[in-house]
Formats: sequence, C-alpha cells, structure tokens
Amino acid sequence: MGDLHDRRRAIFFPVRSRDPVFVSCDGREIPDETAGAVRSTSPYLLWLMNSRLIAFFLQNFPRRSRGPDSFSPEDILALPIYTPDLDDPTDRTRHDRMVALIRRMHDRQKKILNSPTGAEREIQSIDSRINAQVYELYGLTREEAGFVESRTRDFFSDLRPATPTEGGKEGRSQEI
Repeated sequence: MGDLHDRRRAIFFPVRSRDPVFVSCDGREIPDETAGAVRSTSPYLLWLMNSRLIAFFLQNFPRRSRGPDSFSPEDILALPIYTPDLDDPTDRTRHDRMVALIRRMHDRQKKILNSPTGAEREIQSIDSRINAQVYELYGLTREEAGFVESRTRDFFSDLRPATPTEGGKEGRSQEI
C-alpha cells in the first residue's frame, strides 16, 4: 500500500474515527495530524477500501491503535486488500467492471450536486453493484454478504453526500 505518511497525492482517512471514510486527494489539500494517508490514487483501491466488506473488517476485528475510536497505520496495512492479477482474464474482467462502476458512480455524484433528486437511486444501485463485486472478489456467499450488509447498513446510511438544498449550504464534493 505504500508509505502511509506521504502527504502528496493519496487516499486519506481520519485516524480518530470509529468508522473511517477514505477519500482521494490530488495534492492541493493540506492534511493535519488527524489524517492518515495511503500513497495511492487508484480509484479501484479507494472504492475497495470504502466498501461495506472493508468497513465490516474495521468494525469487527481487533485494532492495533490506542482505542475503539482511532486507527493506526498498522490497522490499515492489516486490511485484507485484494490485489487483482491483471494478467489473469478473470481478475482483469472484475477489475475493469469495478472501475467502470466507479466512473459511473463518480459521474452520478457530480450530477447529484447539481440535481439532487435525479441521481440518488442510481447512486444507491451502483453502490450496491460495487459492493457485490467486492463480495465476489473475496468469495463471500449470499448469506455472508447479507450478514455484512446487515452489520454495516446504519453506518452507510449516514454517509449520503450533502446536497445544495441541505441547510442552505453549498454541497460538498469529494475528488474520486
């Protein structure tokens, strides 16, 4: 995964959080000591790390950090990140399908900021398909995937993007 302390182009996460959210940054952001970083800008890795399955791992397995509301670089390095063999046709197909879904999701997220009511259901559908791809990568059965879904549903329902109509504030955007 690379050096977790590199502060240039990276995937960032809050180190003091019960459930981290991973965001891609292009080097213009200035993180502080409350942010951890994975030196990568891979959309595949970003969405894999934001999947329900990885959230499930982080919520349910012992952490090496100082407490339940923080993450150490070692916690992130210990994640079972599936690295596709792009020379293997099956892995290449899975990777390419996930990247295509990620691009669609990113496009829809931009669209929802401009028209919040039109794209939300499509974003949820694409998100479900991305998670299904992650479950397939890790060989989960339907029952196992259902268990992960039931254990992470509340966390992910709280993470919908802010829209321009909420509280009169402008919407937030994440670089993905």
